[in-house]
Amino acid sequence: MMEYPKTQPSTQPEYLYEGYRSSVRRAPSQPLIQVPHTLSELTGPLYGHNPIGETDNDLTRHFADPP
Repeated sequence: MMEYPKTQPSTQPEYLYEGYRSSVRRAPSQPLIQVPHTLSELTGPLYGHNPIGETDNDLTRHFADPP
């Protein structure tokens, strides 16, 4: 089963940025809690196994009768 990679600390902006005053109130004051992924997150649907077709952007063209 595929496991999602954890976010590396240096790849995301800091929660608290002193120059942006609203982040002072919004930034967490305690370390974040790491919650393990649930089964549905690990085994969810997989998209992208078929190439995008000509009518994929218009769901009304997939049926003979109008919507």
